[in-house]
Amino acid sequence: MRGATIRIGFVSTRLAGTDGVSLEVQKWAAVLTELGNECFYFAGESDRPPERTHLVEEAHFKHPDIQRLNGELFERRVRATATSNAVQSLSQHLKSRLQEFVGKFDLELLITQNALSLPMNVPLGIALGGVLPRRVYPPSPTTMIFIGRELASPSRLPETTCIWRSPLNCLPSVMW
Repeated sequence: MRGATIRIGFVSTRLAGTDGVSLEVQKWAAVLTELGNECFYFAGESDRPPERTHLVEEAHFKHPDIQRLNGELFERRVRATATSNAVQSLSQHLKSRLQEFVGKFDLELLITQNALSLPMNVPLGIALGGVLPRRVYPPSPTTMIFIGRELASPSRLPETTCIWRSPLNCLPSVMW
């Protein structure tokens, strides 16, 4: 049964090649497109159609700044103030780019793949917390779906309330 077209955005660190996340997004997009919806992509690396992609280098888990932060966040017992400041700065940059993505394609629904379930890019997870609406549907531990027109209006960004609690307790609630 086909309903009204929904503009759907996929968010991940990388959507390219034959890794599990890229293949999963490809399957989701094929089914959703067949149902009459439009799909768009946000990632640090992408082999999806360029006219439907918002490429942001810092979203990639292999970006030098992200790799440096991961070393500082996960290989040290004490986090330096400079590390916290760098995470916040990069999170704000990524939040701005996510808002551009949502506005550019007038998105109504976001599907994240591994962007909130794994600490591969902590600033991206925090940034997502700044743009997500209240309604959350968890089809799997690594996929989260966020629904709502409020995505498109940065001036009306609500606090994120997760209905489903991940092991990270909904990463955006982490205080830096």
